[in-house]
Amino acid sequence: VARNDADPEQFFTVGMFSVLDGLFDQPLSQLIVDLKLSPDVTKALLEYQGILGEVLGCVIAYDQGNWESIQSVDLEESTVREAYLEAIEWMATLVPLLKD
Repeated sequence: VARNDADPEQFFTVGMFSVLDGLFDQPLSQLIVDLKLSPDVTKALLEYQGILGEVLGCVIAYDQGNWESIQSVDLEESTVREAYLEAIEWMATLVPLLKD
């Protein structure tokens, strides 16, 4: 997602770390306690605050088909859809590499 007010790497980090709880079957707050994450990333992951948290909430809403929540964020639906599909495509190429 192209935004001028945050580093793209932070969006990537938030997206990747947002699923750690499901992968490790532990609360996210417990998993990230020892990681040296920026306060913005931590607030996004745990409290959905800031632009990073808003975008994360938007992606989760898109994934769940909660279209009203998507519209509350200052992003075009086409931008959200494109970013979501790119992320799925990227993960599809990554998963086989992780299984080796």
